[in-house]
This record gives sequence, C-alpha cells and structure tokens, in this order.
Amino acid sequence: MKQNEIIEGNKVIADFAALKSESGYWLLIVKSDSGWFNFLELKYNESWDWLMPVVEKIESLGYYFMINKWTSAYTNGADGDRISITTVEGKTKILNTWKAVVEFIKWHNQNNSK
Repeated sequence: MKQNEIIEGNKVIADFAALKSESGYWLLIVKSDSGWFNFLELKYNESWDWLMPVVEKIESLGYYFMINKWTSAYTNGADGDRISITTVEGKTKILNTWKAVVEFIKWHNQNNSK
C-alpha cells in the first residue's frame, strides 16, 4: 500500500473519530485529546490501540464488525445483509481491518449525509 493511500485513509478515520485540526480545516497537523499529531504520525493502520476505538464507534451506531485473519467485514445488524468484506491476501489482520474501517466510513458518509 502506498504512503499517500495510508495518509488519506487515516484522514478519513480521523475525521470520523472527531480528530480535527485546530482551525476546523484539514491541515498537516491535527489535535486529539492526547496531543498534536502530524498525519504521518496517525497510527490507525498499525495500532490496535488507535483502531479499535473507531471499530467500537462503528458498532455503537448499530453495525456489527467482524475481524478474522484474512477478512474484515461490517454488516447493518445481527441479521443484516453484509455491506462490505475486505480481503487483503498476504497482509496483516490490522491492515484488513483498517481497510474495512475506511470503506465503512466512506459508505456511511455517502449514505448518511442527508
């Protein structure tokens, strides 16, 4: 995966997780409850400590998120249809989960912007 894809995906996640720039616009540096971060320092793609609170936020909206070795998926409820499955052969479980989180947030933003 290219560095610019990771940065863009982390921006999508940071926005969903309510991590904002001081001015309200996306700049290179953003502030969270734990301090200031450069986008290159956002670790959603490599740290479960960063990513799992986002998965929990998704689940708090009524979605179910499934994670296993090769696939991560989210559905719209216990008996709901699968919305997305992300499979990344030869990659890590956290990267599969990260990609599914990014896909979910993009889908959610498109379908709930009304």
